[in-house]
Amino acid sequence: MASLYIPPRQWFSLASVHHQYLWIKLSLVLGTIALAIHARFLLFPGFPKNLPSMAFHIVLVTVFAVGLVLTGLSFRFIYF
Repeated sequence: MASLYIPPRQWFSLASVHHQYLWIKLSLVLGTIALAIHARFLLFPGFPKNLPSMAFHIVLVTVFAVGLVLTGLSFRFIYF
């Protein structure tokens, strides 16, 4: 969808609001991936004793997901 609004060769600039939304979405996706990798390799092996850390990860992934939805809406309609 980003390539419909911004040509791929211009993705690395912050010239407009759409560029900023693109970078916010990419950083939220990378943050979600980083949390998934951290949970997979560090939290799951000792799961019963790492339950509070897992709850923190769940909350962060939820916040990232809501951020992705709001950024997607803003990218499409420029609300927020």
